Amino acid sequence: MLSKWFKEFPIYALMGDAKSEIFSYVADNASDGMTFVETGVFVGGSLCYLGNELKKRNKTVSLNAVDDFLFENISPEGVDEVCEAHGEEWRGRLYDLFLHNLETVGISEMTSVHAKDSIETSSDFEDNSIDFIHFDANHNHDYVTAELEAWLPKLKEKSFIAGHDYQDLKPAVDKFFTPKKLRVLPINNFESYAVKIGGGLE
Repeated sequence: MLSKWFKEFPIYALMGDAKSEIFSYVADNASDGMTFVETGVFVGGSLCYLGNELKKRNKTVSLNAVDDFLFENISPEGVDEVCEAHGEEWRGRLYDLFLHNLETVGISEMTSVHAKDSIETSSDFEDNSIDFIHFDANHNHDYVTAELEAWLPKLKEKSFIAGHDYQDLKPAVDKFFTPKKLRVLPINNFESYAVKIGGGLE
C-alpha cells in the first residue's frame, strides 16, 4: 500500500504514523547546517519523506543514509510489495531503486550514502557531530545494544534519537537508556520511540 504522505510523487514508503510524527517534528525543529542520520533505509521511503519535509520548510540539512544494502533482513513479502508499487523491473535492483527515489524527490545532493554496516559506519563521524539519528537497521537485540553504544558518542549535547519497532525492541532499548538517565518516549502505541538529549533539537 502506498503511504498516504507520498501520493504527490511515486515513492513507496514502509512507514506509518509514528515515523511521520517524528520526522515532521524533526523537520519543524531543524536548523540549517544540522546533521541527520538514518540507519536501515531499505529503498529510502522514510528518508525521502524526511527530506521532503525539510525541503518544504526550506531547511538545509546534511542527510546521511546508512545501510549495507545487502537486503538480507528484508522479507520476501516486503520485496514483493516494493516491486508491486514500483514495477518488476526493480526486482534485484533495490539499491538502484533507492538512488532513483532520492533523485525523484530531489534530495540526492543533500544526502551522503554510507553503504556499509551501521556500527562500522559510526566511526566515520566525529564525536558530538550529529543532531538527529533514526534507527531502523538490524533488529537483533544484541546488535541494537551495540549499535546504540557505537552511535551515542556521536550525538551532540542537544540532540534527538528515534527508532522504529519499539514494541519488539523495548527490552534492549530500555536497558540501554535507563541507566543513563535518559527517558524513552513511546510513539504511536509503541510503534516507535524517541529520546531527547539535553532538551532535544534546538
